[in-house]
Amino acid sequence: MLACAMICGAFWLTGCGTEEDKTDDTENNTSVQPVSDEDNTADETDAVEESESDARLSVTDGLPEDLSFGGEDFCVWVTDRYRYEIIVDDITGDVCNDATFERNSKIESQYDVKITSRVTEMDSDDAMDRQPTEMKTSIMSGDDEFDMAAVMVWKTGGLIMGDYLRSWNDVQYINRDNVWWPKEANEAFTVNGRQYAAVTDLSVTTLQLAYGILFNKQLAENYDI
Repeated sequence: MLACAMICGAFWLTGCGTEEDKTDDTENNTSVQPVSDEDNTADETDAVEESESDARLSVTDGLPEDLSFGGEDFCVWVTDRYRYEIIVDDITGDVCNDATFERNSKIESQYDVKITSRVTEMDSDDAMDRQPTEMKTSIMSGDDEFDMAAVMVWKTGGLIMGDYLRSWNDVQYINRDNVWWPKEANEAFTVNGRQYAAVTDLSVTTLQLAYGILFNKQLAENYDI
């Protein structure tokens, strides 16, 4: 349930700008300009984007209003390299950092819970296997020391095949039709109706580590590739 709340809250990361910015723009824009078709198109685009934003913010997490965890910890296993996706220590003035801090603070207050982290140190590129290995050891020992894990998605195969993880299908209140679940990605992660790895707006590295592939369309057509 806390995973649901954190995922729902993650879209706050997209907020930018202030009322002060808008006032400055208005005061500096004193000249009258002729209206063109391009101006109308821009206005229509702005209206669509604003309506989509309003609709997104109106979506709730679906959790009961009286839900309380009695001050328990909700521990997320992270790596030091990407800990900032899940938990930060203080307000710094950075937009994303502060949005994460405020999101977690709001959830902790609303549901009487403390969001904590267990951290795997990644001192080199080849250390990406360290976290899944440590997770397997922890799970097998029955320590019950974490509730959710932020893992490089291509490193989850062994955890999934070894039956170390619980399917998101079995988590109460999770609704993968909500706007913070990228549909195409999560459909790709679903096999035989079960999904053990997931991508949400909580995973800001989904955008930060996105890759583009460039190719020559004419050569591809010439060689029938």
